Amino acid sequence: MRDRKRCLRELLVNNAEPVRYSDHVAGRGEDMFEAVRTHGAEGIVAKRADSVYTGARSDNWLKIKVLQE
Repeated sequence: MRDRKRCLRELLVNNAEPVRYSDHVAGRGEDMFEAVRTHGAEGIVAKRADSVYTGARSDNWLKIKVLQE
């Protein structure tokens, strides 16, 4: 994943909207989730940094949604 992110960042350096590079946050998943919840966002995607892109669902990439009360 780290190599893909580096390549993507380089490809999008001068790119216009609507495609935009989103930086990642290593570690502190619980803190990030709480910040997302506090701001009313939908959730986060947690990824293993050493995972490979499979093009299908896997346990390496998890979508964690904020539950609406």
